[in-house]
Amino acid sequence: MSISRETEQNGRYACIICGPSHRRGDLVPLATIREPILAMIRADRGEFPAEARICRDHLNTYRDLYIRRAIEADKGQLDELETEVLRSLKENDILAENAEEVFEGELTFGKRLWDSIASFGGSWKFIIAFGVVLAGWIALNIVGLLA
Repeated sequence: MSISRETEQNGRYACIICGPSHRRGDLVPLATIREPILAMIRADRGEFPAEARICRDHLNTYRDLYIRRAIEADKGQLDELETEVLRSLKENDILAENAEEVFEGELTFGKRLWDSIASFGGSWKFIIAFGVVLAGWIALNIVGLLA
């Protein structure tokens, strides 16, 4: 009985690198991967069938290698921030936090008040209200001049 490269008897699917030990949802079709990364995989593993798949761990390793090479080619070295970005990409971490939540607890009453005033001062409600008041003021002055 022949075992396909895609599946095995027990329903597990094969990564082109680590073999048949994955659920289908844990694998990415190679046809969906960007060409520069795919070229790196071909350079390491040779040719493979069109329906071949790769596990997310190995795909992330190749993505990390691709980004690292691109940065090194551009700059010649990696600094601490770039290394952290690469680590975060590899581990699928979040790179940025919600700055509003971070600073919300640090704001004083005065700062929160000024933020409220500034957000109202730039709103359409304020602009329309100011236009109405200005038009009323102009109308009052015209009536005062004519009387």
